[in-house]
Amino acid sequence: MSFVKPFMGFALGDAFGSMFEGLTRDEVSRRLRYFKRRGKVVSDVTDDTIQVLILAESLASTIHFSPQDFSERLKLAYESGKIPKIGPTTSKAVEKLKLGCSWRESGVNSNTCGSAMRVMPLALLYSFDLNLVEKYSALQSVVTHTNREAIASSVALALTYACVFRGELEKRAKEIVERVRSYDVYTSISIEKAFEGNYEYRGTILAFDVVSFAIQCYLYSESYPDCLLNSVMAGGDTDTVAAIAGGLKAIEVEDKEVKFPLVEIKDSVKEEIVRVTEKLWRVYEFISR
Repeated sequence: MSFVKPFMGFALGDAFGSMFEGLTRDEVSRRLRYFKRRGKVVSDVTDDTIQVLILAESLASTIHFSPQDFSERLKLAYESGKIPKIGPTTSKAVEKLKLGCSWRESGVNSNTCGSAMRVMPLALLYSFDLNLVEKYSALQSVVTHTNREAIASSVALALTYACVFRGELEKRAKEIVERVRSYDVYTSISIEKAFEGNYEYRGTILAFDVVSFAIQCYLYSESYPDCLLNSVMAGGDTDTVAAIAGGLKAIEVEDKEVKFPLVEIKDSVKEEIVRVTEKLWRVYEFISR
């Protein structure tokens, strides 16, 4: 076992979803037909995957989540141009960090999905202790997103990742909803609907909307390829939905590698994922004993 497959699954979903971001359902269908005729393409990842790797690097270095270390790495990546395009809320938060604000002051009261999107490394690393997963996923959110819906969505997704990794999602679904309810009632209702397969995606970049739909795509898709296809068909924030859902579904992939017939990520990204996940796995083996 390792963390390679969920990271690869996330990156593939990100790369595939980025080709449909912001499109309507009809536009997605037309573009999808084009890509199926064209065959597999090599696509780059977005800031979603880059932020996941930044958080993973920070965790591998500090072992216990350090918002100071993470915020510094995020700022340096932004300044160096490593993150070519970044969400509006995270961009505002990083600009505040550049001006000398501490991580306690940098967060923005926004309910978008930027902080929830990146929680996977944290959820996997501390999956042996759901209390830590909850605590640290909420804490990492406030570096960029202080809004209660954003924090609740980060907690919901992190707990879902951890329980999927543990093979306990069905048993703990109600517990996840109750934990999320203490942060935001509306988000907990949306997550509950996703678990039941009754969530209707609004096509926004709002945290509860993206996270709920991504969880539903994971739960109600038969395979990894089906999961990515279902993730983009509704349009909207397709790169983030497909990345999250793909990361979740990849945990269950039995093959040695996670593959998708329509897209492949660059070798440099694959190499970076292997390097970072190997470091993170060594930390996991040490702290989960």
